[in-house]
Amino acid sequence: MAPFIRNGNTLTIKLLGNRDVLKTGDIVVVKQTDKEKIFVHRIIQVKKDQYLIKGDNKTRNDGLFSKESILGLITEIKRDSGDNAYYSPWYNRVIAFLSRTRTLNGIILPWSRLLKQQVWERKKNG
Repeated sequence: MAPFIRNGNTLTIKLLGNRDVLKTGDIVVVKQTDKEKIFVHRIIQVKKDQYLIKGDNKTRNDGLFSKESILGLITEIKRDSGDNAYYSPWYNRVIAFLSRTRTLNGIILPWSRLLKQQVWERKKNG
């Protein structure tokens, strides 16, 4: 989920109840039963009672999951510094749209990495 969730971040997870409504953009904890795997990814699209899940830094989606496969909802991301990461419903929906259309991983993240590298090189070389 980098760059939005990084190694060492602390996540607050709300366990899901029957009445909880999941929306596009929500970051969720998913149990993949066929692989006995648990992961944290974003809902990029809601299709009736199924949720299309994808990691922000992945090129392919994880597939459709039922609500029963979703264990919890991430409600807060705390950075190593103790600061909270920016987290809001509209921001999450924008990121989900960019991820679903492959704009995030195909254009925005590679360009941001390149810019970050160029800034680092300029600082290093004075």
